[in-house]
Amino acid sequence: TVSWESMNGEGRLNSDYALQPLRQSKIEENFPSFYDMQGARDIYPAGTYYMYNGAFAEWLQENFGMKKYAEFYYELSNLGGISTGSIFKKVYGIKLKDAWSKFYSDLEIPKVHSNPVKAKEVKDFFNTNKDDYSINNKKGGLYSHLTKGKNGFAYLEELTETVYFMNKENKPQKLFSQNNITNINLSADSDFIVVDFLDISGSVIKSKIRIYDMNNKKWIKIPDTGIAKGTIVKTEEKTYLVCQHSLSQNYKIRIYEVNPEQDAVEIKREIPFEYNKVPSNFVDIGNGNFAYKLKSGLNISLVVSDIEGNEKQIIKIKNEDIAEIRHLSSDLHLQKQKDSGKEATKLIFSCTKKGALPRLGIFDLEKNNLYVVNKDISGGIYYPSFGDSEKTIAYIGEFS
Repeated sequence: TVSWESMNGEGRLNSDYALQPLRQSKIEENFPSFYDMQGARDIYPAGTYYMYNGAFAEWLQENFGMKKYAEFYYELSNLGGISTGSIFKKVYGIKLKDAWSKFYSDLEIPKVHSNPVKAKEVKDFFNTNKDDYSINNKKGGLYSHLTKGKNGFAYLEELTETVYFMNKENKPQKLFSQNNITNINLSADSDFIVVDFLDISGSVIKSKIRIYDMNNKKWIKIPDTGIAKGTIVKTEEKTYLVCQHSLSQNYKIRIYEVNPEQDAVEIKREIPFEYNKVPSNFVDIGNGNFAYKLKSGLNISLVVSDIEGNEKQIIKIKNEDIAEIRHLSSDLHLQKQKDSGKEATKLIFSCTKKGALPRLGIFDLEKNNLYVVNKDISGGIYYPSFGDSEKTIAYIGEFS
């Protein structure tokens, strides 16, 4: 399935994000055997058997031809032997484990140190004075969705489905737990956290959002479904929730006005898109404006809009510069720390180039200039945010 979906330029095998677990396991000398990747997997990283097997199938097709692969698939489906290994040897004339070893050998990886903290390329998020991972990063937590506001960072620990806030004193504080979280977004002023989650209580899985009020420690619930990728956007007088609404693969930007005092929201407007155009990764950039990623097939743009839905700037990303963009954020929290009332000047994001690990990308809104880091780092760069200045970033690395 994975190899077939990837034959025409799209699909998971053409995504360097999807291939990251394979490359990372080789970097860490932790590459699984063929039989480790068969059947459902109940340990981290779950679901990777699709990618390992899909990449191996593609390697077989490229090296032995589609006719041999079709013969192998036919023999396998019709019990042409007592085991997968015996059928493989019968069709390809070599042992399965030898083919897997050659597949491993042919997998290209960048020359990077497996532990970037030990290599002094980065500092540990929880303890910047250590020359190795801190206890927080060694104890087996699965961190994701790092997001920054004026007063600190919020992040998700996936195993316990718990959201933490870490202030400027580097003290993680548990905020809440929520089942099936798919995304979190801390507002630039640190007043709210927007939580995307899946409601699996009924016969149909529903995508929902609710907002956590950081100051009053309460929830603002939104009754609607089909909404995701939410972020808080503020003007001088009002608070808005900007999010994606989807129905039957048709997408809109939906904008709610939020009334924290009454724990209520009201739909103010919707911005529809043509079929196959997908808006996501919304981020507040100040003064009632927001930026987002717009994807249409393989084409990516960064768009700046005001809260009325008027497009103010469209940045088309060249495919030769960047293949994919994820986890868009801005430096608005730095502007708010200055209490200047200025808009964000830079967008920061995770991105990929063909054959590379996920890297850091920055777009300067004032200079209309794109910058992509040209160096790989073990674990890749996910969920980047500016730290206490534009000279530092915090991010998530994904390891095997």
